[in-house]
Amino acid sequence: MSNMKSVKILCAMISLMWLAISLHVAVAAEIKIATGSKSGVYYPVGQAVARLLGAKGIDVEVIPTAGSEQNVNMLVQGDADFAIVQSDVLYMMNQAEPDEPYFKYKDPVKALRGIAALFPEHTQILVRADSDITEVLQLVDKKLYIGKVSSGTYKNATDILSSFGIGRNDYNNKPMPDLPDVYDISAREAIELLLDEKLDAVFDTSGELKVNDPEFRSVLRMLSLSEEAQMRIKKSHPYTSFKQAKDHRGKEYGVMFSRALLIAGPEDADVEIRHGAIIKLIETLIDHLEIEIQRTGKNIEAFTTGNRIARGITIDLHPTAEEYYQEKGILLNITTLQWILLFFSLMLVLSLLSHWGVNWKWSVWLRFWGQNRFGIGWGRTVRIWNVLTGNAFVITFWTVLFVLLLAVIAILWGEDQYALTHDVHNRFTDFHLGELLTWLITFAATGFSQNLFPHSLFGKIAATIIPISSLGGLVFVLIYGSVKRNQRTDKEARGIHVPRLKDHVIICGWNDRVPALIREITTTNRWVRGRKVVVLSEHEQEKPLGSGLIKEIQ
Repeated sequence: MSNMKSVKILCAMISLMWLAISLHVAVAAEIKIATGSKSGVYYPVGQAVARLLGAKGIDVEVIPTAGSEQNVNMLVQGDADFAIVQSDVLYMMNQAEPDEPYFKYKDPVKALRGIAALFPEHTQILVRADSDITEVLQLVDKKLYIGKVSSGTYKNATDILSSFGIGRNDYNNKPMPDLPDVYDISAREAIELLLDEKLDAVFDTSGELKVNDPEFRSVLRMLSLSEEAQMRIKKSHPYTSFKQAKDHRGKEYGVMFSRALLIAGPEDADVEIRHGAIIKLIETLIDHLEIEIQRTGKNIEAFTTGNRIARGITIDLHPTAEEYYQEKGILLNITTLQWILLFFSLMLVLSLLSHWGVNWKWSVWLRFWGQNRFGIGWGRTVRIWNVLTGNAFVITFWTVLFVLLLAVIAILWGEDQYALTHDVHNRFTDFHLGELLTWLITFAATGFSQNLFPHSLFGKIAATIIPISSLGGLVFVLIYGSVKRNQRTDKEARGIHVPRLKDHVIICGWNDRVPALIREITTTNRWVRGRKVVVLSEHEQEKPLGSGLIKEIQ
């Protein structure tokens, strides 16, 4: 008996230990983040993320890698749970054609999911401060560093060079026999070679502008891409984006830029663990990433304000992340406005049909059918409907509402695209629907922007339409009202319009069949029953109907 009891106790202890181990694994399972070179930006940012999640009780391993391509490979193979990847590289993988190197990633990338945009990355073309190189074409036959083959820098550099017709045979990437393969060194090592005059220019795609680094600001200069150069690059590579970046002195440079994205592996891998970590991860990024990045000593602008953290992500968002961004109002959501616009458009169409289709066959048939089926109630319904839809005032009202709301939606969409391509915050997303409508009404009435005006050309055109449409609607109503008043006065003067006979059944003319007609329509037609009948006619008798007929009808 004692042995049996001991066995039961032992089994219970083993079960409890197994349960405890299982719970520990489920809660504190290690998450792996693939980053980049230890001398670059991705790795220290990954370490910052690891510290933040560690404070939340989530154990994180930061893995140094060669860059974006290797990171995607690790996610696809299940060797990492999260990775930092350059947005344009991810886009090219997603859109690759069969003859392109990235085509092998096209299907695997579709299973990956976006979590957040971390910071902007600038493709910098760096030369020595005393160099006479001022534009891309001057890089022909020069000694260049264009990044490691599997990195985003390499892809960005070859995109820029190829846009100007500069191929691999038009520059030297192995300037001296005793140098290591340039593709195998980091950007920082390449800059040292540049300063030693063993290289003429260095391409570096990074969240940190090297000309702002105190160590290099006096010895390096960055080439600025002119508008003409930007158009040339974009024509060859439509997925590229450009912005004006400032150095420590406030000087602006035209640079190509992308975004460093935090993405997750295939959704079906470690679902329970990763879903629990994603919310904590996003909240942590928004609240603390900026401070942690400053602690790394890297001069990086973190995407933690406004809606930039959720924009420019070139793959589908993770469902958990998307739900979080929508709940917090970070993602642009115009669904409510679209439903309201649909209602306005429906009312406008019905108003036009009621106004112009009053004598169409189907309209006449519908009126008679309703009168015979529902009687006087149908008549009241028709009159109310005509008030709501069937006159020019109402048509103007619905038209103006439709145009104004369409303009607001166009502004929101245009500003969202502008903010995306210029890497700026879309201020319109900071306002709720009620605030937007208040802005709309004030702007429509006054034409003033209230310190809030679109930046995009599309948005500016839409904004111009707002006061014009409201003013046009007001002018139309005033002119139309004046014309209708004059017409009504003229009709009343000629005896055509008699307001006192409104809602009466009027019979024009008289003969021997009129009494029978009155009996029929007032007893069999439900629409006429209960309404007053007026006969307009000349007759010798003072009361041609006779009191008997009146009593019979009543």
